[in-house]
Amino acid sequence: MVSRFLFGGTFDPFHNGHLHVLEAIDQLHDFPFIHIMPTNLSPHKIELAKGKSDPTPSQRLEMVKVACEGRAHWIPETYEIETGGISYTIYSLRHLVEKYPGQEWNLVIGSDAFFLLHTWVEVSNLLQACRISVIGRSPIQKEKVEGYIHRHFKGDDIPNFDFHFLPLVPVASSDIRERCRKSLSIDDLVPKSVAHYIHQQGLYT
Repeated sequence: MVSRFLFGGTFDPFHNGHLHVLEAIDQLHDFPFIHIMPTNLSPHKIELAKGKSDPTPSQRLEMVKVACEGRAHWIPETYEIETGGISYTIYSLRHLVEKYPGQEWNLVIGSDAFFLLHTWVEVSNLLQACRISVIGRSPIQKEKVEGYIHRHFKGDDIPNFDFHFLPLVPVASSDIRERCRKSLSIDDLVPKSVAHYIHQQGLYT
């Protein structure tokens, strides 16, 4: 069975921290297919998105596309942006399961998101449809994970997951946007192709 990974986010912009995660998945899982899905509107960032027009969802998608150039197993996905509205992972995963039947799906999330899984839309269906691959910046105590699962999940809803710990890549999207506004270099913070696109489009100025 082919193993596929779903990696979602706002990618505002796509930066070297995202790149670090993708390259780690390549190494950990022998270069699997990774589907990179920019959100149209994250349910956790609705207030932040109000009145925001730069960049557009299509431009965030384009940054993902240029970042994936030359890596055929990294697949930019357009579903959430084409669908519009608030983006919920379960709907996106169902779309991918229908598009690629008979595959084993893994959802890549950060450790902060893992401890909020119980708040996600249709989390029971989500956990039955995929394995959760958690990328953490530092080791997490086993007791904390077990306590969280015991409090929020029972029976078939218990997440099937694995944890991986990566050295911190000190990159923040907000810092990149601020550097753009100040006309400072971002070349060491984002892939070269993304930096070129940002400058070409005049984003975050």
